Amino acid sequence: MSREYLLAFCIGLSVISAQASSWWQEHPDPATWIAERENLKSYLQEDLSKKKPSDLKPDAIEADNFRIWQWLEYARPDFSQNEIVAFQALGDNSLLRRLFLENLRPEDNATEAVQILMQIQMAHPESIKELPCLAVAIALVFDQPFPRNWPHHQVSHKLVPLEKVDPVRRMHQMTELQVARRYLTDLRDFTVSELKFIVDHPLIDSEMEWARKNVTASRSGYSKFSVQFVMIYLDMSRIS
Repeated sequence: MSREYLLAFCIGLSVISAQASSWWQEHPDPATWIAERENLKSYLQEDLSKKKPSDLKPDAIEADNFRIWQWLEYARPDFSQNEIVAFQALGDNSLLRRLFLENLRPEDNATEAVQILMQIQMAHPESIKELPCLAVAIALVFDQPFPRNWPHHQVSHKLVPLEKVDPVRRMHQMTELQVARRYLTDLRDFTVSELKFIVDHPLIDSEMEWARKNVTASRSGYSKFSVQFVMIYLDMSRIS
């Protein structure tokens, strides 16, 4: 790859970032966001009507503007001042915004998920910067309460101590553990979909800490996970 190509590529990314950020710089007043969303819709319709489907790329300016239009759907007139700042900061984070919108499903409570992201942004913005995929995963998992018989009806809650999860606290704790390299793997290597399975539990902290202290595998030996998995005792009588 030539140096000229790399330079052109970097300049292109800078232009995309600058243009995407400029929307929020040009529209700092939240009172105008609902009306401006309609203006953005009209602009996108006119602009995209001139293009072929093959011209539209996920990293294009048009795609990012479309995601801004999507994000603005969750703006609320009753936001507090702190929530306005958080919502704008999240909307200005093109990576976070894209991760959230691309992983959002019809069965998710999008409004509650956005609220969780704003709470994380207000309390621990550095955590979102460190682990954006984790922030989105937590928002999309804890947007709704767990089933009453979690994990299933055969497990007594007396044997599996649970707690009501605070998503903000969970995000902060997991970021601290990530920075301290307490996990067997680097959480940055996982997608949002994969992280949803990792965070999808309401177990108390002491249960997870016990596992971290007693699991003897290391990051360098994680490739031997298949060997370690068969060491887990399974009660085969329950299958029959």
